Amino acid sequence: MVCEGEKLLREALAAGITIKKLVCRETPEMPLPETQIIRVPKDIIASLSLMDSPPQFIFTVPIPDTRLEKLTKGTHIILDRIQDPGNLGSIIRTARAFGVSSVILTPGCADITNPKTLRASMGALFGQRIMCGETAEILEAIGDYKCYTTGTGENALRIDTVSLKDCAVVIGNEGAGVSEMWRGFEMLTIPIEFESLGAAAAAAIVMWESMV
Repeated sequence: MVCEGEKLLREALAAGITIKKLVCRETPEMPLPETQIIRVPKDIIASLSLMDSPPQFIFTVPIPDTRLEKLTKGTHIILDRIQDPGNLGSIIRTARAFGVSSVILTPGCADITNPKTLRASMGALFGQRIMCGETAEILEAIGDYKCYTTGTGENALRIDTVSLKDCAVVIGNEGAGVSEMWRGFEMLTIPIEFESLGAAAAAAIVMWESMV
């Protein structure tokens, strides 16, 4: 996948990821013994970049292994059709900050290779375990592991009354919430004074509560 900027480059190297190719205006100071370095003028960088201000570096790294595995000890965040790549990147960044065991993407989620996802993650994507699968496969991976959904149902439990250690929590679509197939699990609600929270904000609160 294609990444842009020095911040993402340094985060990828810190995560031990091999940089395949690097397009740059000037040779970087950091050692890149396994990287094909291609020096080009600024206008070439600008023509390749999707950013408003052309970065110093554009580079490629292998797409992460996102194979689904059975859930084990830890906090797992399941994203149900999170469509905005900025939201997805922000959630991945928060998950990395809080040491979440995995972020699991259902069909309909934004692509982790989307440039907006990569930028919003601020490089956290390189070190965060991410898994993808069909909904039926994810349900099988959950098995008898404790799982909650989030929403505003009548019988929903206040998030501050439940321990979220060693469990999975489903964060629903930005507009529609969790899909019907997830509503068999107990629902958590975040007490607020407005109709709803954004998906990234709700996910951040869930992850924070898993730490306390």
